[in-house]
Order: sequence, then structure tokens, then C-alpha cells
Amino acid sequence: LNNRIFHNNRIPRLLWYFFIFKYWKIESGDTFRIFEKLGS
Repeated sequence: LNNRIFHNNRIPRLLWYFFIFKYWKIESGDTFRIFEKLGS
């Protein structure tokens, strides 16, 4: 796992996931893909 992203950015992990979810939703328009990504 690449935890360097979380260490470099001083953003809480839940907030980071929120941003990922938000932008992913805008780009793909599929809200379920993000859960598949986080699940794998």
C-alpha cells in the first residue's frame, strides 16, 4: 500500500476519501465505482 500520499498531505484520511469520492463522482458519474476501488 502506498501510504506516502496520506503522509505527505496533512489531510485526514476520511476527508481525503471525501475528495476522491467527490471528484470520482464528477468524472465517472458512477458512485459505486469508488467503493469497488476502495474495496480492492
